[in-house]
Amino acid sequence: MATRTTHRHRSVRTSEDRCFCHCVGGDDCNPAAHGGIAYTQYCHCGASREVASNGAHIEYSEWSE
Repeated sequence: MATRTTHRHRSVRTSEDRCFCHCVGGDDCNPAAHGGIAYTQYCHCGASREVASNGAHIEYSEWSE
């Protein structure tokens, strides 16, 4: 019987930086992360998530397939 492994998303590339324009964290919205830059992270499986970053403050969206 083959063992089943669980895939954990991992960022393997990112989009170019752009200006922050909205909260990406949903219910986990972090106002301290707003006002800086935003970018998209991509996993090797094709999933992506949005990231808002303002210095040390970072806000992530959920991974979406």
